[in-house]
Amino acid sequence: MPIGLTEKINAGTDIIHITGGKNTGFLLEKVQSIIPGIPLLATGGKTIQNLQTVIASGAHGIVLTPPSTGELFFPIMEEYRKGLKFWQKIMKF
Repeated sequence: MPIGLTEKINAGTDIIHITGGKNTGFLLEKVQSIIPGIPLLATGGKTIQNLQTVIASGAHGIVLTPPSTGELFFPIMEEYRKGLKFWQKIMKF
């Protein structure tokens, strides 16, 4: 059993949060085999495929990794730069 898991269960833990990157699905299955029936919350990653893997592995809840600020602002900045280039041509900057 993973180090500290038994102590946490004995102390009254009601739910376990699993964060294992690409190994999250494996870890979910492993913990379920050791402690059947305990609710498991898992970090699901950024893609639909990540989420499907975590759900298929038996997570009772999923924490999503949000897109980064750079990912969110990239399309906005691209449009801004296009507009800036347009005005630079017209104003001959």
